Amino acid sequence: MSPWIYVASLSDYVAGRLHGEWIAADQNPEDIGAEVTAMLAASPEPYAEEWAIHDHDGFDGIEIHEYDSLETVAALAQLVTEHPPEVVGYLRGEGLEPEDIAEAIEDRFCGVHDSLADYACEWIDDVGDLPEVYRNYRWSIAQAMAHDWEVGGEYTTVRTSEGLAVLANV
Repeated sequence: MSPWIYVASLSDYVAGRLHGEWIAADQNPEDIGAEVTAMLAASPEPYAEEWAIHDHDGFDGIEIHEYDSLETVAALAQLVTEHPPEVVGYLRGEGLEPEDIAEAIEDRFCGVHDSLADYACEWIDDVGDLPEVYRNYRWSIAQAMAHDWEVGGEYTTVRTSEGLAVLANV
């Protein structure tokens, strides 16, 4: 589902009327702004100029605040359409701004796996120099590595609808 915001005219709200519009958030801020301006122009209130975000959908748990800038909303919408929303929400919860979230995903995101041990198996396979004598024990080694990574804080995992997202903490 695409991310949407419901933008309401505050003049209408104060006058006891609900006047607003659902706007697709996965577009550039200027286009969102143009739709907000058109919504305000269609208001029955003569001086409708102020607006607020009263609802949102499709951001999968990421909180969109009443007065978030259209730049922030558009950036978050773009991120949740390109990456697991749960990962975007987790990084937003770390206090990161959208541009920092994009950078953190590029630097830290190791993909979605069934478990941290499955990621460790892939890591072992990618390294590719596990001695032949240990190849039969690859899964046990991966489980031990996953345990050490988790206890040592080297990786963070985030449950997503697709599996377990792995983020490096380096």
